[in-house]
Amino acid sequence: MPSEILTTRTMPTQWSLRQVRCFIALAETLHFGRAAEKIHITQPALSRQIKALENALGFAVVQRNNQGVELTAAGEVFLKGCKAAISVLENAFADAELLDQGFAGRLRIGYTEFAISADLPHILSRFNSKFPRVIQDSVEGDTTSLLRQLQGKLIDIAFVTGPVVTTGLKTQLVANHRLIAVFYDSHPLANKRSIKLADLLEEELVLGEPSAWHYFLQHVDDVFTSNNAKPNIVHRAFSGEGVLGMVSAKRGITLYPDCIQNFYRKGLVLREIDDLDTLIPTYAVWHAEANSYLLENFLQTVNADIR
Repeated sequence: MPSEILTTRTMPTQWSLRQVRCFIALAETLHFGRAAEKIHITQPALSRQIKALENALGFAVVQRNNQGVELTAAGEVFLKGCKAAISVLENAFADAELLDQGFAGRLRIGYTEFAISADLPHILSRFNSKFPRVIQDSVEGDTTSLLRQLQGKLIDIAFVTGPVVTTGLKTQLVANHRLIAVFYDSHPLANKRSIKLADLLEEELVLGEPSAWHYFLQHVDDVFTSNNAKPNIVHRAFSGEGVLGMVSAKRGITLYPDCIQNFYRKGLVLREIDDLDTLIPTYAVWHAEANSYLLENFLQTVNADIR
């Protein structure tokens, strides 16, 4: 049997994408004049591009005759590969351009319980509608842990309880929420129309653990300190659900941002505190060195929702 002959010649590199596009246009029209018109060059320029391509490849891709042009057998095979390669390159260019301009990619977003209970869901929904190619990776945590992740560049942006004064981070105030009182429904103050701060200073309180609620508890401590009082804390919990659950179980009352009004738990009564104007701020925080169109586009969505 005759031995099989294998070529050892490597693929030539001295040919260009422009030459390939010229070849595809010629292959689709089989006419130098129409092909040149299609890609907006002169016919002599097209002829030079095809000749240069064939010289670089080392074989003919078209054959000229009296009727016009036809592809060689090698040209037929080469055309199929060229079209596939052009499609891959065009898709790669489109994807890369979307990524570079911030219309695609992955955004890692951290948030606290307060943030996700307030304005953040609307922000995320609006951003997803406007930039559907962006993947949102969401991470829940307390303010301290999220700031640590930002500094370690494990997340791109976080929504946390402020104030935030940390070197290397930028901040944007997103919302302020009033501090309100939360009672179990049989508490003596639950049916009182007007609640004053003095009504609460000696009440038994359910609050969060300092390790996770440090930034929020600073606001609560300031309220009591400014009134020469100390909070009477009888129970602590790690999560907002835990705090509200203990109030529902009649272990005490709590002070909570008014974003609690966005969800309901049976057995709880919410009351504004008439003479208390303390606001709990939520900040968007990101790394000062961050520089991407994706983050910029997200911040524009955040700014559009600031109230």
